Amino acid sequence: MPRPADVGSRQGGYLGLNPGANLAPARAPDSDMRASPTAWCANSPEPSRCRARAAVEHEICAARTSSDSYAHCRRAVDQMHGQ
Repeated sequence: MPRPADVGSRQGGYLGLNPGANLAPARAPDSDMRASPTAWCANSPEPSRCRARAAVEHEICAARTSSDSYAHCRRAVDQMHGQ
């Protein structure tokens, strides 16, 4: 006797009436961009590449006293590595 055909993709079951109803979009960081080495990476055109080098670039730019000069330093270093 042949086996009955499989129904569906077997990738999961019933998800409910409204799956994801309580999900919200990710929020931008509210803290200072110098709070952690990866905090500035949200401003990078390629955040994943930025996070890979964040610790080193943070050390290079950490001596800057204002948030603006820190951001300019991180942007310049990020662009140098983007080439």
